[in-house]
Amino acid sequence: MIFQNNTNIYEEIKFISKMMFDILKIPVYFLDESNNLIISFEQKYNNNPLSNNKEIFTKLFLNENSCNFPIIKSTKCLENYFSINLKINNNFLGKFVVGPSVFSPVNEETINKIILVNNIQLNYKINLIKFYSSLKEMDYLLLVNASLLFYYCIYNKMLQPSTVIEKNSSIKNLEQKIKNSNDKIFLENRQNTLFHHSLQYEKNIFKCIQKGDSEGLLSCINANPQGKPGMLSINPLRNKKNLVICVITLATRAAMDGGLDAELAYSLSDAYIQNLERIESIPEIENLKNKALFAFADKVHKLREFKYPKNIFLCQNYISKHLYDDITLSHISNFLGLSKKYLSSLFSKSMGITLTEYIQKQKIEEAKFLLTSTNYSIIAICEFLKFHDQSHFTKIFKKFTGLTPKKYKDSPTL
Repeated sequence: MIFQNNTNIYEEIKFISKMMFDILKIPVYFLDESNNLIISFEQKYNNNPLSNNKEIFTKLFLNENSCNFPIIKSTKCLENYFSINLKINNNFLGKFVVGPSVFSPVNEETINKIILVNNIQLNYKINLIKFYSSLKEMDYLLLVNASLLFYYCIYNKMLQPSTVIEKNSSIKNLEQKIKNSNDKIFLENRQNTLFHHSLQYEKNIFKCIQKGDSEGLLSCINANPQGKPGMLSINPLRNKKNLVICVITLATRAAMDGGLDAELAYSLSDAYIQNLERIESIPEIENLKNKALFAFADKVHKLREFKYPKNIFLCQNYISKHLYDDITLSHISNFLGLSKKYLSSLFSKSMGITLTEYIQKQKIEEAKFLLTSTNYSIIAICEFLKFHDQSHFTKIFKKFTGLTPKKYKDSPTL
């Protein structure tokens, strides 16, 4: 342990905090035994404008002083931290806290959702964008490994990633709990003669997707599965979302087996699952699931029948994944490595519609979904989908639907 034979512990703490900050490029703090912040190394905008560090650290790590391993925690605002307690001869001297970081980029759509869910004033948005853009991206395993490195520097003791992951789990006796749940579910289903739907039912659906057979897929969906789906969550809404995520995942594999490019299939899967998470209605979730299944079947069908160039599929999927961004011809052409002139000509020739019109059409389809399936205001939807202003949004919306956004939202038959 580096502190074992040193009398100037403060300088040692400061030294290791600075070194780890320089290496990890993540803020590093040290709190004394009374939870007072005495050392900090951070960059501009690394602090959440909605709360101060002391509030966050107290909430996350106040009751963790006895732990002898890295503690990993996340906030409701998607920030990730780890802490390591400093003990010498079993005397608690304080704790290092490292963070925040994020698992993946936090885009403007997610920030808008954070603002809406937490009833935050819109004037915080610019500061939140700066805050999230300043955070280092680290997936969970990388975060665990960073905590192990820090721990080793303090104690000269090696811990395994699996050990830290297990100790940070809130689920104890997991294997026994799974066995108990499995026995209970199986017994209840047998007593009530309720069984999962047949494997053949699933195979028929995914075989149709693999073949690009939309008519066969419709027949399969309308058929009685003679069983019930699994229970993946005790919350009905979450359970339905989890089941649909499983279905979309399997449909993605089926489409790839049918010849669809892997990146195209994964991109389409991501787009549907991201939209799924915004839905708060089980009927709408079921509707999205069916649309996803038909979308995969349609992609395979077009690939086989119409033989669109691969770049057209890549272009469509880029648009699908970036509906909430300001999509331009330059962005897409740079992504595909094609000239703007060639891409425009290829798209118009293949699709019978200009690229600009296609982008507008897809954004309006997403707007229709948001208007009827969420509580977002028309202004918010206009901002989410990056229309210039509400007047422009209304003009484009009316071009493709014949109605204004308000009339569309208020119409009970649409």
